[in-house]
Amino acid sequence: MEWTGIQLREARNELRATVETLLGRLLFEYSRLETALDLCLAWVDEGNTFDERSKKIEGFSFSQKLALLEADAQRRCTNDGLPFYLAWVKRSHALREHRNTLVHGRVGFDMIRSIVVVVSSRATSKTLVSKEYNLDELENVVGEAGTLTQELCTLRSSFPL
Repeated sequence: MEWTGIQLREARNELRATVETLLGRLLFEYSRLETALDLCLAWVDEGNTFDERSKKIEGFSFSQKLALLEADAQRRCTNDGLPFYLAWVKRSHALREHRNTLVHGRVGFDMIRSIVVVVSSRATSKTLVSKEYNLDELENVVGEAGTLTQELCTLRSSFPL
């Protein structure tokens, strides 16, 4: 099928609006996730060192917070809960990588395939680094952020650190 210029522009505008909405939702969900992670880390040992731990994580990146949670889980968690925390951390790292790609990359669109192309290499780089997402994949990334937030709350109550 041949697309007219008008059809391509309309398809691009529609795809762009959908992607913008999904990326906005991702930012909100990721923020909720990071807040839940901050609270989990601050309330280790029933909050006995809340102020100290809060100050410690203040300048941490999300990745550093995940490393601290993993260390806390390995040190404080029973064998029953440890695998759940470790699996949660692994999934959170994967989400973090998607989020970083989507937020820091340059976004383009392939309207014919309904694909979002995110280029994460520098504009002057000789090596092109890109990742493609279809809309279902983007929706899954957003959904994963919400799911991880809920699961962390469940982990904290089921296996307190």
